[in-house]
Amino acid sequence: MGLERPTPAIRCDLMGFLPTGFAPSLLNEPGWAPAWVHRALNRLCDFAELKGDRHGKHGFLAEACPGAMPFMVKNMEQLDIAQEFRPEPVLMASSPLIAKPAKDWASKAVMTGHWVVGAREQEQRACRGDAHFAGAGALQAFLDAGPPPVYIGWGSMICVSSEFMACLAVRALRLASLRAVILGGWAALRTEHLRGHPDLLAYAE
Repeated sequence: MGLERPTPAIRCDLMGFLPTGFAPSLLNEPGWAPAWVHRALNRLCDFAELKGDRHGKHGFLAEACPGAMPFMVKNMEQLDIAQEFRPEPVLMASSPLIAKPAKDWASKAVMTGHWVVGAREQEQRACRGDAHFAGAGALQAFLDAGPPPVYIGWGSMICVSSEFMACLAVRALRLASLRAVILGGWAALRTEHLRGHPDLLAYAE
């Protein structure tokens, strides 16, 4: 998108992770496995993520910024270039106390710590009617009404369908007898996705 605007841009990751042979992949294989196993499983994870992006994020970006499509990563060769041979640094919204940079990370990873919008700014934006911080009053009322809830969110990930994800979350909460705040995310989860499951809807409400 930086090339399409044109605007100088660098990559920013919300997770402190790049493929490495010195630590398990996202599949969480045993840490004692040889480096080539970690590398191979990292490649498998990259392939699955790339395939998911082509069917998910790329469509969203095509609507939001059509001119960016020629610059989107579409195959493993392009992904290798994006991950291993980029000259600019990569900002990672994670702490080195949680994710330590690996010795074989080719990219210049800069661990910045987590990116957080402060409570005061959140309240100010909610008062100004910022749609991204709407419902702050209802959320506070929910927090005050009972024991601390757990948080469930998938971010940009979509699994099976929105209905499946909503039911999975509420079913797990009912089994654990917990309250929760569930982020809608890219799946746009809503209570409407529970309409075909009256028992789960009753628990959510």
